[in-house]
Amino acid sequence: MHKEDGTAVRIMPLLEKEFPMHEFLVFDPNESIPSGCEKLLIIDVVKGITKVEVLTEKDIHRLRDFPKVGMHDFDLAFQLKMLTNIGIIKEIHIIGIPYGMDDNAALEQAITAIRALQP
Repeated sequence: MHKEDGTAVRIMPLLEKEFPMHEFLVFDPNESIPSGCEKLLIIDVVKGITKVEVLTEKDIHRLRDFPKVGMHDFDLAFQLKMLTNIGIIKEIHIIGIPYGMDDNAALEQAITAIRALQP
């Protein structure tokens, strides 16, 4: 993993302290999304954005699919699109952190984005 790709993982312990009511999990995009999740809040590094953005299930068409050659090539974008299309996942919020963003700025903007999603 490149340093720029690990921002979400590095800020996760600080997000856990800020939002103890949420469970934060790290998983590989080629792993299955944990079962029983109708609502997802995903924090990940995204190329092509300049500030933290929140994407919803209505925006997942913007996620880039990679060519599928074998079973190991089914990435997160594919999973999310498939699971929303068949109705397993009802609600998605993806907090996209710009590739290369400073950890402190990413943390501050991610906290603001998560707070805005709270009822």
